[in-house]
Amino acid sequence: LKEGRWVSYDSLGMLRSEEIFVNDQWEGVRKTYYPNGQLEKEMNFSKGIKNGPDKGYYEDGQLMYSVNQM
Repeated sequence: LKEGRWVSYDSLGMLRSEEIFVNDQWEGVRKTYYPNGQLEKEMNFSKGIKNGPDKGYYEDGQLMYSVNQM
């Protein structure tokens, strides 16, 4: 059962994701990263369901998209 803040790294030690779990479900902001360390996606969750801002970025850091999930 996943609970609390989880951080994962690739085989080279680069940050790949940061997420928070409550009762084994995503809660709050979940972030994923490109292999170069740049932010790839930033998603908001409530009880495991996307809720609120959802943003994606190109590898150079430029905003690719921004939508509001409800």
